[in-house]
Amino acid sequence: MDNQKVRAHLRKGELAVKLLESLGYSYDDSKVHLQREPRWIAPAKTELELFKEQLQELLTPPAKRTSPVRDGASFTVTSLPPGHYLNAYMYRRYVFTVESSEWIAPGSEKSEKLKGFSGWAVHFEMRGTARKQGLWLPLSCIKVTPNADF
Repeated sequence: MDNQKVRAHLRKGELAVKLLESLGYSYDDSKVHLQREPRWIAPAKTELELFKEQLQELLTPPAKRTSPVRDGASFTVTSLPPGHYLNAYMYRRYVFTVESSEWIAPGSEKSEKLKGFSGWAVHFEMRGTARKQGLWLPLSCIKVTPNADF
């Protein structure tokens, strides 16, 4: 690499530093961070920016929002819709794991399968007599348990 290319790379770095500083970022060169890695610290968000983010979250359609329950979360069933498969079992003793969660739009094929239900629902599996049974439940019927190792 010749001297001209080195200077070009240094100039790009200097421009990047100016840009970050103009955006309000600050460079943290304390010894605590230098042991791991030097880093740029983002400016604190103002109340207006936080309000805009919350408003944007409310304005996005439910199908595009992030799920309120993470995949892999443990939960217990608090109540069941009428005619649900789990009514035949002592479901209150079990701790289930969320396979996935999904927004079910009104009038969709899944909504028809779930007898007209629309909203957030979790998919989970239950071991039946011989095979695993994939089931869906509305979020209003479950309680997420943070420590399910009992």
